[in-house]
Amino acid sequence: TVNFVAENASCPLAVGTLDPSAFSVFPNPNNGQFTVSAFGLQNEAIVEVMDLTGKILHTALLGLNSESRLNIDLGGKAAGLYLVRFTVNGATHVSKVSVN
Repeated sequence: TVNFVAENASCPLAVGTLDPSAFSVFPNPNNGQFTVSAFGLQNEAIVEVMDLTGKILHTALLGLNSESRLNIDLGGKAAGLYLVRFTVNGATHVSKVSVN
């Protein structure tokens, strides 16, 4: 089910949502190298990795099919909590990822 809410650009979490079971981020926690995957969606997803201030550190396009995966390497970014935002047709899902 897709729920649409007006996007607030100042807060990366205040956006429309996608079914969270369609996405995964693993391993979590990790060393800055991790995989994101999407299941059963019909369109491509924009994947953005952000720090907690909303600064986008990595952007990629994830082609969707029955199961799609994308490997991400944050290249030695500082340990801490990061956000992975998936956007499909204007709706989003945000996952947290911990880097040790």
